[in-house]
Amino acid sequence: MNATVVSCLPVAVAPGSEVAVLGVVLTPGPAAAGWSRVVTHVRGQVSPAVAVTDLSGPAPRSVSGIGESTFGWTLGRLDGPPLPAAPAVLQAFLPLKSAPREIELTIRVDMSFARRGFALGRRPLDHHRIPRLWQFRLVAPARRPLKTGQPRVRLCLAADIERYSRFANSEAMLAQERLLEVLRQARTHAGVDESAVLIEGAGDSQFAILPDGLDEATVVPLLLEGVAKAMREVNRGLDRHERLRIRMAMDRGLLTPSVNGWVGGATIAVHRMLDSPPLRAALTVHDHADHVVMVSRTLFRDVIRHGCDGFGPFAEIDVDIPGKGFSERAWLFVPE
Repeated sequence: MNATVVSCLPVAVAPGSEVAVLGVVLTPGPAAAGWSRVVTHVRGQVSPAVAVTDLSGPAPRSVSGIGESTFGWTLGRLDGPPLPAAPAVLQAFLPLKSAPREIELTIRVDMSFARRGFALGRRPLDHHRIPRLWQFRLVAPARRPLKTGQPRVRLCLAADIERYSRFANSEAMLAQERLLEVLRQARTHAGVDESAVLIEGAGDSQFAILPDGLDEATVVPLLLEGVAKAMREVNRGLDRHERLRIRMAMDRGLLTPSVNGWVGGATIAVHRMLDSPPLRAALTVHDHADHVVMVSRTLFRDVIRHGCDGFGPFAEIDVDIPGKGFSERAWLFVPE
């Protein structure tokens, strides 16, 4: 068990990305005879403190500490099957700054083992903390300056958790992690390169600009399918209080990078639709639904009506927000 090795990959920044990717490779040592490794806890800390924006790793997994400088991955389950002996790649995403910076990444590993030959729930367990700490000194590169005057047609997506204020702090952290996991799984299901997605988080919500050049006729239906699948998975076994319910809005349009974000009507429209009374009411009225989706007239006309027949009807609806000077026709989808 002490033969476990942790190594760190070079810091990577994907083109068009606003995050540095810290890649950690965990190579587990062999389990003792008659035992199988069922859970691995990996804890990371970045110093000076930098809050991670996201975490990823091989399934089955859970993550914790998104939005903090101390974070972790949990691979496997105590009542689950043995974990594979192959190395596992774990990734932490950090926001880029205007100048390069030196950081130190500290990794600690704990493992749990189950005795072979015993039924689930009755098998003996052994928990082992590897005494060694792995420390890596890294350089996070600077953010590349945005160039103005290069507009691109991009797909935008925003999502928000219903009644987020009902959660206590620990519950809110879990709800945030579940939201990020749902959206990440949906983009993965649609074949979107996660490293090229531009993301802005705000606690109970996320706004994402997907990379240009997508085959939207393929990606959009798969996004809807992926969200539905991920919502079913994340809510499995949760009670009414814990259940995650989200509103989503989508639009596409010509966006231009500027000195403080992106300029374009689609970035405004998704936020207006997300907060609109019709979308909020849809989630309230349709209590059976884990999520509801509103799309712009442009996205429906150009993409959805040509390739989303398997999702049931979209209802045309007026979205009027006089206080924001916003009035548009949109299309609402409520999963059955």
